[in-house]
Amino acid sequence: MITLNLISEQKKKEIKIKHLHLLLKKIDLVVIIFVCLIAILILVAKILLQNTFNTTIDQTTLITKNTQGSASKVRDINNKITSVDQVQTDFIVWTKLLDQLATSTPDDIVFTSVKASSDKNIRITGVAKTRDALIALKNSYEDVVMFDKFDFPLSNMLQKENINFEIVTKFKVESLKP
Repeated sequence: MITLNLISEQKKKEIKIKHLHLLLKKIDLVVIIFVCLIAILILVAKILLQNTFNTTIDQTTLITKNTQGSASKVRDINNKITSVDQVQTDFIVWTKLLDQLATSTPDDIVFTSVKASSDKNIRITGVAKTRDALIALKNSYEDVVMFDKFDFPLSNMLQKENINFEIVTKFKVESLKP
């Protein structure tokens, strides 16, 4: 069998180019379809991720709001506890001081004023019937452990009877704590 090829070389090149062109067209079509499918997949993934992100943001916002409310309440309670603790540490049992003053005072002494302050000072003014009662008061207060520095002016001792006196002393805060 003899095969005759009556197509000219020029036509053969044109046919080859046409076949190549058709092949490239098919490859382009396949590539375009593949790219479109990938783009659709990426778009669907983006939408899913965006929805998941929005849901997560909504949930964390609710949690943050709830946590902020709780944190604010805890902070307020802690501030109140700190205030109460400060009041308790600064608290002085003044009745101990008054009890000590009353038990250490002789009968012939009458106080006209007792001023005690939280800066550890006590100013006592009063009237003593006799000088001996005033000396007994001075001696009994000097023996009291609660008092730190005792200021008893000599002017208190100049009169013999009905002596107006003033005593200034400091007390130890530790002895008046509960």
